[in-house]
Amino acid sequence: MIVEGERVKALVSQAKSEVILCSPFIKAKVLSVLLDVIRDGVSVVIVTRWRPAEVAAGVSDLEVLDLANERPQTEVRLLHSLHAKLYVADEHCLLGSANLTASALGWREDSNLELLVTAHRNDTEVAFLLGRLGGATPATFQLRSEVAELSANLDVPALDEANDIPPTAIPQARTPCLPGCAAPVRLNVVYQDPDTTTTVECTRADAIAELYYLLPPAYL
Repeated sequence: MIVEGERVKALVSQAKSEVILCSPFIKAKVLSVLLDVIRDGVSVVIVTRWRPAEVAAGVSDLEVLDLANERPQTEVRLLHSLHAKLYVADEHCLLGSANLTASALGWREDSNLELLVTAHRNDTEVAFLLGRLGGATPATFQLRSEVAELSANLDVPALDEANDIPPTAIPQARTPCLPGCAAPVRLNVVYQDPDTTTTVECTRADAIAELYYLLPPAYL
């Protein structure tokens, strides 16, 4: 089964100029996994929210600011009312219910049931949301310190999405590999565009599963 996290990874790894990661809850380890597959030179805008109670519950990590600060052309912006989940790579998008947490992206055995659907940046609803995200404010280390202090004084039980990624959750390349795609020529088609509609869904799914097994580098 192809989990939502692998679809997000495949999406952002194809970006040539810009990635937007919009999620109310973001765990640092999940963000690190995604940043690792984004090409150098691609700008990344991370839009999230920092509510002290949610930070105290472990569903949002303030360390995302450190990760962004370590990568060129990467920024974190905050929008207190944010609830939408939208992931953009140039013109292509995934949107739906999944936050950037291990539980939401299917990287745990006890993961949530989530949904992400494909969309285009110019779709009316997506364009409207992106316009609203323009009202987000830059995250600062001073604000991070203030939120950290407030959250430290709260006695809040941890929520499910606070769970970290298990070491075995993210697929790694293995050998030997038994071909699973019945039409090998389609493997390259799906490699070039994981969201292609030029092949039937079952073949596309087999091709994606095989590519995740092999983990070829992006833009091979």
